[in-house]
Amino acid sequence: MSRKYYCLIAGLPDVLPEDTKTDYSVNSFREYLVDELHPDDLKLTGLLYLTYDNQNLINLLNETGKEFYLREIFRENYLKTRLS
Repeated sequence: MSRKYYCLIAGLPDVLPEDTKTDYSVNSFREYLVDELHPDDLKLTGLLYLTYDNQNLINLLNETGKEFYLREIFRENYLKTRLS
């Protein structure tokens, strides 16, 4: 049976062309999804954040000293303990 998530669109804030900045972030949308999606579907949304995890891992391996992307799935401490 398919799940219909009309709430995902209906729950988004209005965005107008004259808006220069919004207070709605990727992280707040991610938190919203936790309450609205079935657990199986929520796991699939994690694929959207793997790009950030890959970049964080590359930065750690190359010891670039760059700031950690906060849109990750795997936290900085988790990756550091796995690498040591």
